[in-house]
Amino acid sequence: MKKLGNRFWALLFYGLACNVGNVIFFPVMFYAPFQTVFQLTNTQIGNLTAAYASLAIPAYLVSGIIADKVNSKLLMMISTISSTAVIFIMAIIPPYPVLLACFFVLSITLGLFFWSSSSKLRRMLGEASEQGTISGVIQCIDGIVSLGFMVGLVALLGDSLSTASGMRTLLITFGILYTISTIGFIVTYDYKKFSELYVEDHGEPVRMKNYLIGLKMPVTWITSLMCFGVYITSTAFNYINPYMASQYAMSASMAAIFGILLRYGIKIVVTPVGGIIRDRINNTTKMIVATALPTLILVIVFMFLPRGAGFTVLAVAVALILNCTYRMGNNLSMMPIAELNVPLNLLGVISGLTLFFGYFSDWFLPSLIGHWMDTKGDNAYYYVFSVAVVGLFLFILGALWLKKELKRMESGRAAS
Repeated sequence: MKKLGNRFWALLFYGLACNVGNVIFFPVMFYAPFQTVFQLTNTQIGNLTAAYASLAIPAYLVSGIIADKVNSKLLMMISTISSTAVIFIMAIIPPYPVLLACFFVLSITLGLFFWSSSSKLRRMLGEASEQGTISGVIQCIDGIVSLGFMVGLVALLGDSLSTASGMRTLLITFGILYTISTIGFIVTYDYKKFSELYVEDHGEPVRMKNYLIGLKMPVTWITSLMCFGVYITSTAFNYINPYMASQYAMSASMAAIFGILLRYGIKIVVTPVGGIIRDRINNTTKMIVATALPTLILVIVFMFLPRGAGFTVLAVAVALILNCTYRMGNNLSMMPIAELNVPLNLLGVISGLTLFFGYFSDWFLPSLIGHWMDTKGDNAYYYVFSVAVVGLFLFILGALWLKKELKRMESGRAAS
């Protein structure tokens, strides 16, 4: 990878600003305190994500063409500012209907304006051969910020996190962080310069028919399959937090810290390492298989470990290892867009299509998992972690398809 040079600050503040997307995961990351403060059932917590998904998923499709027609930096700026405003509203600790409305609003501020534009902006930060490392660095930034703030606040607030004042403090702190990050992003990200340096522009106009073109391109379906596999796996892994609290006698605050460590702390180290290894071996498929297959096996082991306080250390060890192997490769799910040379005028559309097909599980999976947890007792976790097994299998399948498509492209170049 080339030296970052004057890209460093743009990469740093872009990564910090992207952290605002984590707000939709707050109900799961702070599961027990969130449930207590807002007085929610398991199903209602699942309904928050479903409320977000109800509009966000169809918005992903529209967001693609918007990201290609409108300056993506402007779109991301609008998204981070408006999403931060929603966080401050949540800090009031409103009743469930208002909280549900907040997640509906986030489906617009994030679903319509954020994800496609941020994907395009990330691709524009470097050449195709640098994308693994760039993604790893961004995830490292996200992990450092999330771990530092989340664990720090949980440790500082302690049991008061389960009170209205404690939850309010947490939300306001993140709101201030996202405000500062947005200002830094606006100042440091040079949209014109990066688009000219690192992305091919075929000079084709942006049209609605680009969706039809995108649907015919293998890159759309390869990336969608990989993203879908990764996303449902990550959704299932979010429930390791309540699983440890209910089955291994962890306190609510300790389980929250452990869940944050799994989601954010581990990727500070392993995600950039995975990205660097991928760029050095220049083989996405090999890297994904080498990380996802061991993870799949470890998830099955984790599902059937004996439960109880006496087995907490063993469960913690297995959970840490499977998250390390997973985080080392899961961030490569968007690599096909760079490797298969998607041109600038199609970047937004392809990103929107892959977001739609990759994340549509939000329409049903969180509510379904909430229903399992409300109705199936301890057996619910067998269902939850089986979702992760399916997701990892699909991730590997997508990686093998990518390998086949790259070979086809190379054969085409050789023939010409």
